[in-house]
Amino acid sequence: QEPIRFKREVKESISSDCKELLIGLLQKDAKKRIEFKAFFEHVWFTKSDWDTPKLSQTSISVPRTAPIK
Repeated sequence: QEPIRFKREVKESISSDCKELLIGLLQKDAKKRIEFKAFFEHVWFTKSDWDTPKLSQTSISVPRTAPIK
């Protein structure tokens, strides 16, 4: 399985914790995918300040469709 790669503008705009969480979510093999409980216990959630306005104001352009292989 090929490693998950992010576009440069995405890679530069999200934290390493967020990238780690996304990689855990995007695993094709369900056995390698992050589990439900671990998802909500991930450091990205536990150290995020959900009341900070800049989190809700941040946007990344995401393509509407992704190529399917």
